[in-house]
Amino acid sequence: MGDSIFIVTNAHVVGDKEQQKITYGENKAVTGKVLGTDKWSDIAVVKAKLTQDSDVKAIKMGDSKNLILGEPLVVVGNPLGTEFKGSVSEGIISGLNRHVPVDIDKDGHYDVLMNAFQMDAPVNPGNSGGAVVNRDGKLIGIASMKISMKDVEGMAFAIPVNDVQSIVEQLVKNGEVKYPNTGVKIINTNDLDDSAKQSINLPSKVDNGVVVGEVKPKGPADKSGLQKNDVIVKLDGKQVEDTLRYRQIIFSHKNDLKPLSAQIYRDGKLKNIKLKLK
Repeated sequence: MGDSIFIVTNAHVVGDKEQQKITYGENKAVTGKVLGTDKWSDIAVVKAKLTQDSDVKAIKMGDSKNLILGEPLVVVGNPLGTEFKGSVSEGIISGLNRHVPVDIDKDGHYDVLMNAFQMDAPVNPGNSGGAVVNRDGKLIGIASMKISMKDVEGMAFAIPVNDVQSIVEQLVKNGEVKYPNTGVKIINTNDLDDSAKQSINLPSKVDNGVVVGEVKPKGPADKSGLQKNDVIVKLDGKQVEDTLRYRQIIFSHKNDLKPLSAQIYRDGKLKNIKLKLK
């Protein structure tokens, strides 16, 4: 790539900007072009050209499949802005395979479950998009968020590097990430009252899953045989707690679009179908 570099950060850091100021070295700065952002994964990629005498090097990649609970890590970033640039904080991996609900548009409703690992390293405003590295100095994740609530301390989350790499490849190539669609409108089963459950003959013991509303004609769900008022309780062998979990499972197959096994209740009876993706 010559003197061009690619910077990975959070989509919420970039926002809707087409250009982004990149600072590096001691006091050098350059304007980079935003190649693409993906709000669902909170990943963005910026491309920039540095000066010929730059000694900036790409970080070595780790493997987030090999993360171990309790292993040490370091978070690198600019907490509170460039005045404190290059700050590092240390901690450990305090949780693996977390499904963290995220309100992307800040409307008070969660939009997606983010796959992340939990850490107790201090993360402050300005750390978002910063590198999380292991004891070998390899990138294992991108710092993305923390829980800011009264009486809550040391609960921050990072996007695993393997997920990051998959998203980055698509953003660099296409400028966007395309996600699967099933062509249905759904609501949470636990939002139904008893009379609504009775009207679709759903056993009262069932309190997880999603209820199918409108089915798009000739869409993937329609072609799969899914019908209005079906209740999907399992998908791809995983329990579907709610609409967020449904979306997370569907989105995880963006690279293969393979039909998924689904377990549904229809008129009170449990059935198995194959749900197609598009």
